[in-house]
Amino acid sequence: MYESHRNATSCAQRESRRRNQRSKAERQARSECNHSCNSYAQACESHFRLERAVFPSDKLCGYVAEKKVEYEIDQIVYADGEKQIV
Repeated sequence: MYESHRNATSCAQRESRRRNQRSKAERQARSECNHSCNSYAQACESHFRLERAVFPSDKLCGYVAEKKVEYEIDQIVYADGEKQIV
Protein backbone atom coordinates (compact mmCIF):
# COMPACT_ATOMS: atom_id res chain seq x y z
CA MET A 1 0.00 0.00 0.00
CA TYR A 2 2.85 2.35 0.79
CA GLU A 3 4.28 1.78 -2.73
CA SER A 4 0.99 2.72 -4.47
CA HIS A 5 0.68 5.85 -2.32
CA ARG A 6 4.23 6.87 -3.27
CA ASN A 7 3.51 6.32 -6.98
CA ALA A 8 0.33 8.38 -6.77
CA THR A 9 2.23 11.17 -5.03
CA SER A 10 5.01 11.19 -7.61
CA CYS A 11 2.43 11.26 -10.44
CA ALA A 12 0.71 14.22 -8.82
CA GLN A 13 4.04 16.02 -8.43
CA ARG A 14 4.95 15.42 -12.09
CA GLU A 15 1.56 16.67 -13.22
CA SER A 16 1.92 19.75 -11.02
CA ARG A 17 5.37 20.45 -12.52
CA ARG A 18 3.99 20.14 -16.05
CA ARG A 19 1.13 22.50 -15.23
CA ASN A 20 3.55 25.08 -13.78
CA GLN A 21 5.86 24.86 -16.80
CA ARG A 22 2.91 25.25 -19.17
CA SER A 23 1.57 28.35 -17.38
CA LYS A 24 5.07 29.87 -17.28
CA ALA A 25 5.42 29.39 -21.05
CA GLU A 26 2.00 30.95 -21.66
CA ARG A 27 2.87 33.99 -19.54
CA GLN A 28 6.15 34.42 -21.40
CA ALA A 29 4.41 34.15 -24.79
CA ARG A 30 1.85 36.78 -23.81
CA SER A 31 4.50 39.24 -22.63
CA GLU A 32 6.60 38.75 -25.78
CA CYS A 33 3.53 39.29 -27.92
CA ASN A 34 2.93 42.69 -26.32
CA HIS A 35 6.52 43.84 -26.92
CA SER A 36 6.81 43.27 -30.64
CA CYS A 37 9.67 45.17 -32.28
CA ASN A 38 8.06 45.31 -35.72
CA SER A 39 4.46 46.20 -34.96
CA TYR A 40 3.94 48.50 -37.96
CA ALA A 41 3.97 46.85 -41.39
CA GLN A 42 4.72 48.89 -44.48
CA ALA A 43 4.46 48.02 -48.16
CA CYS A 44 7.70 48.53 -50.04
CA GLU A 45 8.29 49.37 -53.67
CA SER A 46 9.31 46.42 -55.81
CA HIS A 47 12.80 46.55 -57.30
CA PHE A 48 12.40 44.09 -60.15
CA ARG A 49 11.02 44.41 -63.65
CA LEU A 50 8.31 42.19 -65.05
CA GLU A 51 9.53 40.42 -68.15
CA ARG A 52 6.06 39.48 -69.25
CA ALA A 53 2.55 40.66 -68.48
CA VAL A 54 -0.57 38.53 -67.97
CA PHE A 55 -1.11 37.84 -71.68
CA PRO A 56 1.28 35.76 -73.80
CA SER A 57 3.60 37.65 -76.12
CA ASP A 58 1.24 36.93 -79.02
CA LYS A 59 -2.16 38.09 -77.72
CA LEU A 60 -4.11 36.79 -80.71
CA CYS A 61 -2.86 33.21 -80.23
CA GLY A 62 -3.85 33.32 -76.59
CA TYR A 63 -7.44 34.34 -77.36
CA VAL A 64 -7.91 31.82 -80.19
CA ALA A 65 -6.73 28.89 -78.06
CA GLU A 66 -8.95 29.99 -75.20
CA LYS A 67 -12.06 30.15 -77.39
CA LYS A 68 -11.43 26.72 -78.93
CA VAL A 69 -11.07 24.82 -75.63
CA GLU A 70 -13.34 26.86 -73.44
CA TYR A 71 -16.20 24.34 -73.25
CA GLU A 72 -14.49 21.09 -74.30
CA ILE A 73 -13.95 18.30 -71.78
CA ASP A 74 -11.35 15.71 -72.70
CA GLN A 75 -11.51 13.45 -69.66
CA ILE A 76 -12.98 13.42 -66.18
CA VAL A 77 -10.87 12.21 -63.25
CA TYR A 78 -12.69 11.29 -60.05
CA ALA A 79 -11.29 11.41 -56.51
CA ASP A 80 -11.01 7.62 -56.29
CA GLY A 81 -8.70 7.55 -59.32
CA GLU A 82 -11.22 6.48 -61.98
CA LYS A 83 -10.96 8.18 -65.36
CA GLN A 84 -13.77 8.68 -67.82
CA ILE A 85 -12.82 9.72 -71.35
CA VAL A 86 -15.47 11.86 -73.02
